[in-house]
Amino acid sequence: MKTEALVFVFLAGGIATPVARAQQQDSGEPALAEESEQRAETDDAERLYARAVRAKEKGRWAEARDLLRRSLALRRDVRTAFNLAVALERTGQVVEATEMLTTVLAGRWGSPPEALRAKWSAALERWKSQVARLRLEVSGATSYHVRLDGESLSKGVGQPMDSVLLLDPGPHVLQVSAADRVSAERRIHATRGMRRTLALRLEPRANPRDDDDRHRRRRRRWIVAATVVLLAAGGAATAIALRVRRTDPTSPGFLGSASTLTSWR
Repeated sequence: MKTEALVFVFLAGGIATPVARAQQQDSGEPALAEESEQRAETDDAERLYARAVRAKEKGRWAEARDLLRRSLALRRDVRTAFNLAVALERTGQVVEATEMLTTVLAGRWGSPPEALRAKWSAALERWKSQVARLRLEVSGATSYHVRLDGESLSKGVGQPMDSVLLLDPGPHVLQVSAADRVSAERRIHATRGMRRTLALRLEPRANPRDDDDRHRRRRRRWIVAATVVLLAAGGAATAIALRVRRTDPTSPGFLGSASTLTSWR
C-alpha cells in the first residue's frame, strides 16, 4: 500500500538514536554544545520516535500516532511531522492528516526533502479527495451555532446561510441552534469522499408568555363551560320539581310540603 510504504521509508530512516549519536562521538566527531535541558528533551523526543517505529511495525497505528504527537511537542522535526500525518490518516483522522501534511509541505516543521516533496504532495491530494464534505444550508435565523460531535464550531451570519463542513469517515452528530429557535440535530454517517448537502430550517421557539396566555384562555373556557352546565342542571331540576308539585300537591319537594305551605297562610 502506498501510504504504508511512505511511512516505512521515513520511520526506518528517521533521526539518529542516542546510541547512534554516541557512536558518532566515539568516532571523533565533535559534539554540539547544548544545554542539558534541551539535550534531555531531544533524547526524550528520539526515544518516543523509536517507540513509534516499533508500534508502527506491529500495526499499532493509534499508539504510534500518540507517540509521534508527544515527540513533535518536544522538538520540531519534519520527519516526525510527516509520519504523524500518515498515522492520523491510517487511524481515520483524514481531516487532521491533510492539515498536518499541508503544514509539513509549507515548511513549518523544517524543510521537506526535495527528493520526496512530489510524493508527499501526491499523498496530500489523495487524502484531500477522501475527506467527506457536508454542505450545510441553514435558514430561519440570522445567526446560528453549529456543534459537531460535541465540539463547538464558528457561528455564521446571513440568511439563508450555508457552509461546508469537513468530516472524517464514520458516524457524526450535528447540532444547529440559534436564539429563539428550536434546535435541530442530525446523525450522519460519512464515507470517504462523500459529497452531500443538508438543508435545515430552524423554526421559531414558542414564547413562554404566549403559552401562559393560552393556558389562561383555556382555563376561562373551562370555567364558562362548567358554569353553563351547572346552570342548565339547576334549571332542569327546578322545572322537574315544579311539574311534580303541580301534579301532586302533597308530594314533598325542595320547595317544602303542602302542609308547610298551608301553615304560612
